[in-house]
Amino acid sequence: MPTKVLVVVVVYNGMPLLSECVESIEKSSREESCKVDLFVVDNASSDESKVYLEKNESKIHQLIFLDKNVGFGKGNNLGMKHALENDYDFVFLLNQDAWFTQNSIPILVEKALQNPEYGILSPIQVNTEGTHFDPNHYLHLKEVLPNLENNPHQDFDKIIESNLIELPFTNAAAWLISRQCLSKIGGFDPLFFLYGEDNDLNNRRAFHQFKMGVVTNSIVHHARYKGHTQQKKSFSERKKQLTTRFYSDQIAFFKNINYSFENRKAKSFSHTAKRAVRHLQKNEMAEFWAEWNAYFRILKNLDVIKKQRLVCQKEAPHFLE
Repeated sequence: MPTKVLVVVVVYNGMPLLSECVESIEKSSREESCKVDLFVVDNASSDESKVYLEKNESKIHQLIFLDKNVGFGKGNNLGMKHALENDYDFVFLLNQDAWFTQNSIPILVEKALQNPEYGILSPIQVNTEGTHFDPNHYLHLKEVLPNLENNPHQDFDKIIESNLIELPFTNAAAWLISRQCLSKIGGFDPLFFLYGEDNDLNNRRAFHQFKMGVVTNSIVHHARYKGHTQQKKSFSERKKQLTTRFYSDQIAFFKNINYSFENRKAKSFSHTAKRAVRHLQKNEMAEFWAEWNAYFRILKNLDVIKKQRLVCQKEAPHFLE
C-alpha cells in the first residue's frame, strides 16, 4: 500500500507562480510509492488565484475558499486537521511560491520512514533558477555546515557528504511532517497571524523530542515572490507593519517551552535591546521603534501566552481538534 501524503498549500494572491506549484505536485502524485493529494486553502485572494484554482479543481483533492484572510497558520491547520482525520501518513506544507523537482516527495518520504525520530524533514531549498541555495535556507545550513562556502552554485553531491543532516531549524516553505509528530505537537498556534508560527511549532517539535533534518537529494525551488512593487510606505506605516511582525517574534520568544517562563521574562529586555541596537547601528529607525513597540505590547499579554505554554507542553494535536 502506498504511503499517503497530503500537500497543503495556503494561497493568498499567489499568481503567477501558483501554476508552477500545482503542476509540480500533480507530477509528484504519479509516483507509485506515494499517494499524493493536494489540499488548497485560498485566503480570500484578490488576484487571479481563485480563477486559476477553479479551472484546475480536478487536480485538487480539496479546495477551500475563505471569505477573509485568516493567516498562514490557521489556513495550514485546516489541511493538517484533514490529514489526521483521514489517516494520511504525512503532511507536506508547501509555500505557494515553491515547487517540487521530480521525485522530491518520494525521496523525502523514504528517508522519513527510515528515520521516524525525525518529525520534520525539509528538502534542499534552492532559488528560482536552481543555481544557489535559498538565502535563508543557506544560513540555517551554515549553522551545522560551517565549511560551506558563501552560498555556492548548486552541486550538492560534492558540497554535502551526507544525504540526511540534522539541524535545529530551517524555513517552513517546504516541511514534511510525520503523522506521529503532528499528533503530539499539533498545528500552528492561532496566536500568530503571519510570521513566528513556524518558530513556535519548531520549538514544540524540539520539546517533544523529535528531530528536524534536511534531505539533500530532494530539492524544492522557492521563488520568494513578493508580487507587484508596492508604493513606498511612510515612516509611520512601516513602523506599524514592522511592529506587527516583531510582535510575532516576541510571542515565539516567550512561548518557547524549551525554557521556563521565568527565564523568558528575565531575558526578554536584553533580547529586545540587542535587536534594537542592531537596527540603530544600521540607522533603521522604523525597525528600532517597532522593536520597542512590540516589546511593550507583549508585556500586556503575558497571561495569555503563559496559558498557551501550558497547553503546548502536553502531547496532543493542539489547534487541530
